[in-house]
Amino acid sequence: MKHVGRSVARLDGPRHAAGKSRFLTDLEFPRQLHMHLVRSQVARGTVRDVLTEGAFTVPGVVAVWTAEDISHATVRAPLEGPYAALCPEPVLAGDSVHYRGEAVAAVFAHTADAAEDAAERIILDIAEEEPVLHFGNAQGAHQNTPSPGAEPVSMAYGDLNLAFHNADFTVERCLSVACDAPMAQEPRVAAALWDGGSETLRVWSAARPTLEGRRRIADAVGAPISAVVWEQHWAGGHFGAQAELCAEDVLVAMAARRLGQPVRWVEDPAERQALGGHGPGFEARARAAVSASGALLGLDVRFCLDLGAYPRPGAFHCADLIVSLLPGPYPPRAYRVAGQFQATNRAPMGFRSGGGRMEATFVRERLLDAAAAELGIAPSILRARNLSAPSGSGRDTAQDGPNKGLPTASVRADGHAVAQVAEESFALSVLRQRAAERRTRGSFCGFGIAQYVDVCGGGPFDRARVRIEADGGVEVVVSLAERGRGSHTAVAQIVADVIGVDYRRVRVRSGDLSPSEIGVSPFLRGGLTAAATSALLAAEALREKIARGAAQVLGIAPHNIAIRSGRVCEAGRNFGRSLELGELASAMAPGAAAECADGHGLFAEGVHRSSGVSFPSGLAAASVDIDAKTGFVRVQRVFLVHDVGNAINPGLAEAQLTAGAHGGVVAALYGAADPAGYGEPGWRGGSSSSFTGADLPPVEVALVERGSSAQNPLGINGIGSAGVVGVGSAMAAAVDDALGAPGFVERLPIDPRTIWAKISADGAAQSGGHARPAAAAAAKIP
Repeated sequence: MKHVGRSVARLDGPRHAAGKSRFLTDLEFPRQLHMHLVRSQVARGTVRDVLTEGAFTVPGVVAVWTAEDISHATVRAPLEGPYAALCPEPVLAGDSVHYRGEAVAAVFAHTADAAEDAAERIILDIAEEEPVLHFGNAQGAHQNTPSPGAEPVSMAYGDLNLAFHNADFTVERCLSVACDAPMAQEPRVAAALWDGGSETLRVWSAARPTLEGRRRIADAVGAPISAVVWEQHWAGGHFGAQAELCAEDVLVAMAARRLGQPVRWVEDPAERQALGGHGPGFEARARAAVSASGALLGLDVRFCLDLGAYPRPGAFHCADLIVSLLPGPYPPRAYRVAGQFQATNRAPMGFRSGGGRMEATFVRERLLDAAAAELGIAPSILRARNLSAPSGSGRDTAQDGPNKGLPTASVRADGHAVAQVAEESFALSVLRQRAAERRTRGSFCGFGIAQYVDVCGGGPFDRARVRIEADGGVEVVVSLAERGRGSHTAVAQIVADVIGVDYRRVRVRSGDLSPSEIGVSPFLRGGLTAAATSALLAAEALREKIARGAAQVLGIAPHNIAIRSGRVCEAGRNFGRSLELGELASAMAPGAAAECADGHGLFAEGVHRSSGVSFPSGLAAASVDIDAKTGFVRVQRVFLVHDVGNAINPGLAEAQLTAGAHGGVVAALYGAADPAGYGEPGWRGGSSSSFTGADLPPVEVALVERGSSAQNPLGINGIGSAGVVGVGSAMAAAVDDALGAPGFVERLPIDPRTIWAKISADGAAQSGGHARPAAAAAAKIP
């Protein structure tokens, strides 16, 4: 029975439904210590004293650390080149603090309550200083550390001056995306256990294992890299924000080694809201040169990213993605982009779901919407005129930077196929016309679209192991942890089809496959692509082993072996000699009669090495209604079309895209961290202080499988953060449409106060009448 391409049920579904799943927060160890951090309540200041004596009056307190106790350790090594002036992030703040919530002291106690009580008795004496919270401030966010003024990320091709000279008109916009704090279902967790007998440090973390992360922890605890074993575990969501190594990960590792007991830290609600992995703030000045026919002749963008108090690799990776993907599926004849970074006294900025791609899409799609309004044609028509064929000329995406997040590749997204499927599946032109008709009756409703290019795959290295057990079951070990997307089920489907068993007989688990070689990027969502490809290679190698062993035991030529429902037999025959896979595994076990030449039995390993990434394209569309009394935006429906290449499990793909689209809605309406700009902890939305499931719209998904990536044998283009990437831009276009004000939305998240002010001003200008300009604009659209 074929499994790949079918929407089979998740293997872990029954466990989740029964409440039997164990996540990172469920980890418990004998004799474990609980860590609680004492954090600064000011965004910037000089630390004059840290009074810790009161903490030791609480029973159960084992230790209290400040920066001096850990030799002022840092989370990452200092940066080089144009980034050398940026301060490396300390594990605990020393002489000064640079953001509200920065950890200054750590308490370790036998119970979580004791650690928290002791932390409350520690007194921080900090002389507060004026923080730097906005772009363009000449004063550096750090003492003696100016913000870099260089443009460390850039790309250009074509003659931009000629493009703007030949243009019939230009459009220009100042656009921004606020820093946000994605909220996964499960808070961040860090735990570590030092085994003195084997001199091994076991680490559990929401962060993804990388060689650099292992190296930093090994350096911090004074152990070789091979001694650090990064345990993969189920996690309740990720959203990109939990991908990176943080100070808490390093602290629990150091404490476990020094104190000789397991140490565990669980992010509390206040920490989660204030510090749970912010995406960088983004501001850009963008202009486009357009011909009278609507052709995009030139694109010129300058942008700045808010790094927060300390640089994290994810922020640099976002910049790389912005530079590479700004043209999207519409390659202009000339292109120039330049980006720079600025340190501010906000929480450290890193990666988030859709980071880099969402900002690039927002800038590009806002310019295209402006050009369509200038020409008086439908946005979909303008996009169709600029879409490139997938076989067209690519764009070199190599760039300089400390992260070098994208290898050299060509962006060749098939936007035409995506747009065609969107129209066939959802009749977008009809939806736009219906919104226009409703506006003539006085409703503030609108419809918008956005096309995007995502990036998936990543690498450059991953491995998997597959083994046939004596009972006929198949065990697969991958480096990919299950984070709620059903990835392990997809891997089981692939292995089951190759080996010839029911996918329910395949058990997939996460494991530490190579202490020194795990190199999967924690940012590009290459997790499933890399894990599935390595599992495929391992399964293919194992099938060859099965054929050779069965030939020896059954006397059948290896090329004439078939496996049906876990039973090995002669191909083309319904009867004859056969045996179960478990029987063959026993016969080929070490020391058995048909022992494998390598002595490993029915076991094989697959190693996936990739030199490139895939660039799946997609289209997002949204219908919105606006409450004229409050300016509140209600999203009625979201439509999403995505080119997955080869869908291993269409049901899981659609579920992931739906969840991503909901994430895009939340980011576009509710996702601003510190919207007032005071550097205060807290996560408050642009439209409302909270949201519920009732605020999330229905999402309709269509998958495109017309093309497949050449970067992996499975032909997976990937899903990545597709739902997040385009939805915000589509909603911005829909709000413009509803207000009859092209180019109105220039910032994400969309603020209802500005919408209400716009509606009020228009109403006053029309003396209370509702003969709105949108109706006239709609008449011009074919």
